[in-house]
Amino acid sequence: MPLNGELRRPALIRGHGRQRICIVTAYKNRIPPGSGWSQLFRAPIKILDYKDDFEDGIYQLVLGAQVFAVIKNRGEYNSPMNVASQS
Repeated sequence: MPLNGELRRPALIRGHGRQRICIVTAYKNRIPPGSGWSQLFRAPIKILDYKDDFEDGIYQLVLGAQVFAVIKNRGEYNSPMNVASQS
């Protein structure tokens, strides 16, 4: 693992009836054992392979058990900020 905590991980982009696997960089939270805190990854998260034929709009980025909202605008995805737990 890099010293700065940045990790490369596969993730799923889904929405508008489509989905695909992508590669992201993300940071891992340090979670004390038994804390019950489930947000393993945190911003900034960057989608490295953002080129696709998806239309502009709002998508979900699934990273592990976390779901982040991302907006694709003019062919590029923003850095996800909003987090919702996946049920």
